[in-house]
Amino acid sequence: MFEKIMPRMFVYAYDPERIEEMLDRKSREGWQCYEVGLFYCFHRGEPDEYEYRVQATKKKEMERLQYIKGLRELDIEHVGTVGEYLILRLSLIHISEPTR
Repeated sequence: MFEKIMPRMFVYAYDPERIEEMLDRKSREGWQCYEVGLFYCFHRGEPDEYEYRVQATKKKEMERLQYIKGLRELDIEHVGTVGEYLILRLSLIHISEPTR
C-alpha cells in the first residue's frame, strides 16, 4: 500500500526542521518515505523504522554525488533533494540489532 503526500510549498517545503518533524512523525506511524520529488512518497513499514534528517548543502553536482556516495558507506540513505536540502534516512532497526 502506498501513500503520496504533496508538500505544502508555502508552509514548510524549504524549512528543514518542519520537514524532519513531518517525516519522523510519519515514520512513528509506520509510513516510511522512499522518494522525494514533487511528492513525498511513502510505503508502509515498521513504526520508527527510520530516522530522517534534512541537511543543507551548497555543493556542486559532482561534489554532492560524491558526498551521497560517502553517506551510503555509513548506511545513510539519500531519499531525495528539495532545493539545496538533502533528505536522508538511517535505519534504526539496523542500529538496534545486537552485533555478534
